[in-house]
Amino acid sequence: MERELGRGGMGVVWLVMDETLEHWAALKFLSETVRQDASSLDEMKRETRKSLKLTHPNIIRIHDFVEDSLGAAISMEYVEGLTLGHVRVRRENRCLEVSELASYLLQMCEALEYAHSHARVVHRDLKPANVMVTGEGLVKVADFGISASLSDTVTRLTQHQGVTGTLAYMSPQQALGHRSLPTDDIYSLGAMIYECLTSKPPFYTGNIMHQIDHQVPPSMATRRQDLDITGQIIPDIWEETIAACLAKDPSQRPQSAAELALRLGLSLHAPTTHATQHSSEISPTQLTELSTVTENDLSAAKPRQTYLTPVILATLALLICGALLFHFLKPSPPEPLSPEVSASPSPSTVNPQPENLSPPEPLPSQPSSPSGGLLVNTDPVGAIVRLNENLIALSPATFQEIPPGSYTMTIEKENFETLHIPIEIKVGQVLTPPSYPLRPLELTPPVPYPKQDQTWTNSLGMIFKPAGTPGLLMSVYESRVKDFEHFSQTTGADPSTGVISVASDGWKVRGHSWKNPGFPQEPDSCVVAVSWEDARAFCQWLTRTERAKKIIGPRQFYRLPKDLEWSRAAGLEQEEGSTPESRDAKIKKHYGWGSTWPPGKDSGNFAGSESRDGNEPPAWTVIENFIDSHPRTALVGSYPANLYGLHDLAGNAWEWCDDSYNSKGNWRVLRGGSWGDTDPEVLLLSKRFYIEPGARFVNIGFRCVLVLDGEDEYVPQPKSDSSGERFLGQATPGALP
Repeated sequence: MERELGRGGMGVVWLVMDETLEHWAALKFLSETVRQDASSLDEMKRETRKSLKLTHPNIIRIHDFVEDSLGAAISMEYVEGLTLGHVRVRRENRCLEVSELASYLLQMCEALEYAHSHARVVHRDLKPANVMVTGEGLVKVADFGISASLSDTVTRLTQHQGVTGTLAYMSPQQALGHRSLPTDDIYSLGAMIYECLTSKPPFYTGNIMHQIDHQVPPSMATRRQDLDITGQIIPDIWEETIAACLAKDPSQRPQSAAELALRLGLSLHAPTTHATQHSSEISPTQLTELSTVTENDLSAAKPRQTYLTPVILATLALLICGALLFHFLKPSPPEPLSPEVSASPSPSTVNPQPENLSPPEPLPSQPSSPSGGLLVNTDPVGAIVRLNENLIALSPATFQEIPPGSYTMTIEKENFETLHIPIEIKVGQVLTPPSYPLRPLELTPPVPYPKQDQTWTNSLGMIFKPAGTPGLLMSVYESRVKDFEHFSQTTGADPSTGVISVASDGWKVRGHSWKNPGFPQEPDSCVVAVSWEDARAFCQWLTRTERAKKIIGPRQFYRLPKDLEWSRAAGLEQEEGSTPESRDAKIKKHYGWGSTWPPGKDSGNFAGSESRDGNEPPAWTVIENFIDSHPRTALVGSYPANLYGLHDLAGNAWEWCDDSYNSKGNWRVLRGGSWGDTDPEVLLLSKRFYIEPGARFVNIGFRCVLVLDGEDEYVPQPKSDSSGERFLGQATPGALP
């Protein structure tokens, strides 16, 4: 088991190595709720058997159903890429254009036509999160029948009312719980296209169930206008066809994916072979096992026969060629992104290491440079440098000379994957003509990897300094809201459940999150309401991202500070004890501001009189005769730095440490105090609190360290037991509840 790829209410997905066949796979573990119910487990086995019949290049392959005394899981193909939803949100205006969506849609139609007509399987939960787009632009549809069956099972076992699928993409018939047919998938596909082109599903707010059953969504052009989205004009044929897909009456929709593609002028790669032509390959018993869709259902969904004259065919071919030419020559609007990895769509991110490419081969067809440097064509359409068999794009009909030397080549591939490749520019190297369009290239001198004796700034603008422990640098500031937001937007992770926040009725779960902890936050405020697990995931993502971009070295990585590393950074050099528990509060009269109590004015962000903002419990206490400028969190760096140049080691937010409090459990250490603390004992730099790693409080944040040379120590940790006590420390009013 390599690492967790994602989790949700239906289970968790892990990247695993099949040691027998020596290939990567993904295991979707079923939740205990499902595994302990015999009927549910049998249903999942049946759905898995059905999915085994789906062998198509645009469908994620199911390998097996595996089960032992500890768990049950579905083994499936491991796919590297982005979900279609993530592709969309990274585009300008958070939506795609027809010219890009056409190639994805054609492949989705290929997958659905095969599933409906050949394998007799209806997806039942088609949505952007269940469609993967690989780095090469290949579309893979995931979870045929599986996620819908899981939803059915959880609904039955928990007695929550619900229907199979995801409401925003459901047809009226599916929303009412009718038997699923191919035309329900056509509706869902229409809703997906609508969202991809407008940034929102047809119905996304208010009483969605009522709207699905009774209302007609506005045209896509109108929706774009309502949302102030500018871009390419959506062709009338797309408006008409998507409106037909969303028809309330299933007989008014395209009756198959092949018909949908044909209406839009998209041609499937091969003629559709109807299910009746495969009857000799599948026994009647197998047909019963494979799906609830009957022969009559499928015959109604077959594409209508259409006969085109040679003139119409020629015209259609010209239109398709024109559209493809426009697609491949237009500049790409979105910002660069880092690719994500998933097996079945789950929030997770990984950046592949760029290939080791040798220097460009001389090609004697371009202008020569007097000094022997590389002449770069700066034509905006793009020119290409040939690196062995790899074609790399340069930017804009004037030429700019690049002197010989070492550079980092930054490219963006057609799938918007960004690569940073070390390259040595030598005498006599020239360019090849344009081959295919990529975003402009930057050639920059390589940035040296961070070293022990320097202050270093990473790709997020986080500043790191030496802090008393050889072999690592520590962040000058606690991690900021904008740092965590970049992680959330890039990976799709948005941890927000179970956040405990404070108000006049005490410390409770009240629906707050790191985005809105119940008080105002700025981009440069320290992020709070993140668990140890969230902070650890942030460090892993940042490591992968910056290693792939060659910003940090292959043996450098981010993590949370160890307890003793935090102590050294705070100036506690002589702590004794083998565990954080044995060191807890042993060094007295050592605070972040000195050795006296109370703290001086604006010496840190603690609970002074300013913390009484009218939304605190009646028993809220404050430090007498003390005031600072921030009733809750402060912008990082608002208070004086310590001897290592680090800010807010005392106050602002409690900070997670990497290690466990003792050897008896999985509780993680917190250091430094927060904006809500008043007790002299609590604010000692040697004080430790301990709490389970999944807890989220609005006075807990984190800072990172960068290990300069070592093996990444982060390995999968057991998830915290939510049935136990959330907090086992010595709480005081205004400190951790």
